[in-house]
Amino acid sequence: RATSYARNGATPNDASSTPERPERPPWHRSSELVAMILEFASEPWVSLRLGLDVGDSEIVSVRPGGIVVVMGPTGSGKSSLVAGMLIAHARDRGPIVVLSRELPADEFAARMIGMQCDASWPNVLKGRVQLSEMKRALSPRVLLLDRRNATLDALGKAIEAAQAEFPGEPVLAAVDYLQIVESDKREERSKVADVIARIDELARNHRAVVLAISQMSRASSRAAR
Repeated sequence: RATSYARNGATPNDASSTPERPERPPWHRSSELVAMILEFASEPWVSLRLGLDVGDSEIVSVRPGGIVVVMGPTGSGKSSLVAGMLIAHARDRGPIVVLSRELPADEFAARMIGMQCDASWPNVLKGRVQLSEMKRALSPRVLLLDRRNATLDALGKAIEAAQAEFPGEPVLAAVDYLQIVESDKREERSKVADVIARIDELARNHRAVVLAISQMSRASSRAAR
């Protein structure tokens, strides 16, 4: 056998000697669908809500792997709304991972602290909030990526780190904002579609819920106002 392999210029481990597996069809059959449902049926869903009380009403419940897109005109409070949801989740349910392309990490954290201490975020940054209050307001479940470190690859690694540190707790991630996340697409709609597709894959693979902030065009902003 060794002689025949050598004569033919092949080896026992030659890929050409391994039969190819049939390509899997791109559709799902009913038996597969039931198995897919049951595989994740026991996962805890993420409750999105606002306020400082545990009993605050729920806005929506999202299954792991889901994406919620938050849209609005510039300056309409999208980041503050998302920060409120993140605060409630980190306090009561599980870790949060923030990808902040627009704001530096300390400013995003200052906004989260100020919302809970009845202080403006500039006063938080100026040290005008007591240290004990700042530590109380910022949960140890917070992981924050900013600026150049705020990539989708880094977001996936941060989610994995959060899941390892807080096993069994659902992860809520946030992307601020879609239009400035890195992409090799140039046209605006293609770029956003590419980013959302990659976030969708990341969320499903890591079984996390992602809040994605999206800026509206100027025309859409005027219409929304």
